[in-house]
Amino acid sequence: MIEFLPLLGLVSIIALNMGWGLQVFQVVKTKQTRDLSLMFLIVAFISFLGLQTYTIFEVGNVVYIIGNSIGITFVGTLLVLKLKY
Repeated sequence: MIEFLPLLGLVSIIALNMGWGLQVFQVVKTKQTRDLSLMFLIVAFISFLGLQTYTIFEVGNVVYIIGNSIGITFVGTLLVLKLKY
């Protein structure tokens, strides 16, 4: 049986990345980013990079490394789209 805390972490990572993924989908669909804060995206991107670095060197959990990588990809995509549109 899966323990509660690792399962909670996995579900949380999936939910967090679903939110970012839905935002990427919306921007691609509408080609509008005026409601997205550039500063927020920059802070989120830097935060994900810091969290990923910590996870790789201190935690070493593959699930979190993959989850953070997906988050970095989604936020990076939103940054590029914000600058494009």
